[in-house]
Amino acid sequence: MKNSSLSQPLFITGLWRSGTTLISRMMNNHDDISVTYDLVHFLRFSYNKYNPINIESSALQLVKDTADRINDRYQIELSIDNVMTDINGLYDYSVIYNSIMSNLLLKGTEKTIWGEKTNVAWREIPDFMNMYPNGRVINIIRDPRAVLSSWKRFTNAPGNDYLDSILNSYDAMKVAIKYDIDYQDKRYITVIYEELVKNPRKVMHEVCDKLEVRYLDNMLDQLLFKDKYGVSWRSNSIDDSTPEGIYTEAISKWKDALEEWEIVLCENIIDKGLLKSFGYEVGSKKINKHTINKIISEVKTSNLASDGMIRFLLTNESFERYPSDPKNKINW
Repeated sequence: MKNSSLSQPLFITGLWRSGTTLISRMMNNHDDISVTYDLVHFLRFSYNKYNPINIESSALQLVKDTADRINDRYQIELSIDNVMTDINGLYDYSVIYNSIMSNLLLKGTEKTIWGEKTNVAWREIPDFMNMYPNGRVINIIRDPRAVLSSWKRFTNAPGNDYLDSILNSYDAMKVAIKYDIDYQDKRYITVIYEELVKNPRKVMHEVCDKLEVRYLDNMLDQLLFKDKYGVSWRSNSIDDSTPEGIYTEAISKWKDALEEWEIVLCENIIDKGLLKSFGYEVGSKKINKHTINKIISEVKTSNLASDGMIRFLLTNESFERYPSDPKNKINW
């Protein structure tokens, strides 16, 4: 097994409904790169959860659990024997992760770089970078009002739990600014969704330059987009009138889809300076007594949103979290 410290894999993350799947399909079109999404989720399910990892039984259990989970959930087989043979006694998270992904994505292909997309894992980027100092990371950001609007319609979370996306967006944006500084000399890039769909060629040139891979025009060929099973990918847009793949129509839909109180709440939690730093317009809606009362009554109906916003008011700390535990099988 190749020394994992020399490995140069790709990790893609961002908030739900932010374009992570789209950019993963674009990167997967590359001749050298194979990217899966919603499959292994090593940083979510495995990393630092099988300690002490430097013994064979722990490593074997990790691989077995991974194989069982992806077979159960997606009917995709991972050879435990092949992975353990590749590991060759090097019981380390980076080696195991590299072996699992290489067996799933690279064996039998001409591709040399594996990649994984995992939503809501921007705080795990340092762990990925520590495992793979030569690795590559794409962290995608989308207008928090657009995320709120899309998540409201898409999520299975009950009631007003969708409001929790506001503080997730806040956290993702603050962390992205920090990473732009911390990893300026690394193969890390923050991608803004709106810029990606408005000018995909320009943005993908920038991505390839930063990640030190060749730019290829076929990365923009939507007819080549494949899902995790290798069949033609369909956008997970919930609006049947929206074109497939790379489109700009969804950028401003939040303006009509959200109610006034939702926009006011979002724009008053996420400060104007933060919105401006990502090129987003600053809201002009005024707060009045009616809107305040509406916001209070709506937020109070969600224990999740209330908890997050009260904690934010008391500590000024945001977070990275799903409304339900993605590790729990009942939420799959």
